[in-house]
Amino acid sequence: MEVSANLIQGLSAAGNTHAVPDDCFHPLVESACQGILTESHNIGGRLKKLDEDVCKEVYGCMSLLIAEATKTDADVNSLTSLLEECNFSKDRIKTFLEVFHENKPFLQVLLANTTESLPHIVDVKWRLDYYIKSNQLERIHQPVYLLTLLSEVPGEKKLKELSFSCTVEQLQSLVNKLRDATRSLQRIAQV
Repeated sequence: MEVSANLIQGLSAAGNTHAVPDDCFHPLVESACQGILTESHNIGGRLKKLDEDVCKEVYGCMSLLIAEATKTDADVNSLTSLLEECNFSKDRIKTFLEVFHENKPFLQVLLANTTESLPHIVDVKWRLDYYIKSNQLERIHQPVYLLTLLSEVPGEKKLKELSFSCTVEQLQSLVNKLRDATRSLQRIAQV
């Protein structure tokens, strides 16, 4: 499992018994797992005796390691070698692996449900109006398109509406840009 030098440095601080005493290590790993699962970053009572900066660093690095290990489905050997590289004792490695494997199924379900999908346009409603005059100008005499894009947002049941108006030239420009984007995506898909 490949990780950044900053993560190794933060994990080395978590492996240091002077920075994180043995009685604080299990609550640290447990808090990091629960922080990912519940999105509540509640630091337990035992962790409050740690230096605030050290606590933030090791909590963040521990959370990142847990998320990365879950994402890559890291095995025991790769995690053990990484933690040994960060000067973790055998007891700390055992504690980390126990807490991680206890929470791993829940973390995998959470990762499976996490998406970064953009909204998909599923329908377009349009209407052509002809503006004769407005409250700023006396005479306009120009056709205007009123468009409503209906998009499906992942995780939401209702369709989201985006309404706007544009002139004929602006609509032609929009159509051309959408065609260019479609061609670009088709080229990328063929590669």
